[in-house]
Amino acid sequence: MNYGQALEFVKRGGVARRQEWTPKQIIYLEQGSRDSLKGHKRLAAVLNAELFQDGDKGTVTRLPNINMKTPAGETLTGFNPSQLDQLAEDWEIVE
Repeated sequence: MNYGQALEFVKRGGVARRQEWTPKQIIYLEQGSRDSLKGHKRLAAVLNAELFQDGDKGTVTRLPNINMKTPAGETLTGFNPSQLDQLAEDWEIVE
């Protein structure tokens, strides 16, 4: 599949990877948290509320992000795909 398809799957809570990556190297969504999106007109207009979890009352809004698990098992917060990653057709779903 292409990156757009993989990204849509990840946004729904799935896990994806490139075929050329090691099996442990994956990307996944880390949901954001917020008290509510009321008062956040810009966020509410561009981000699906399903990308957030409800936080405690008065919590600071934490935006959702796509993370990568590295081959060493470390978490890279805020995966930034290269142009090659974005154009690749070898994305796959990880069960």
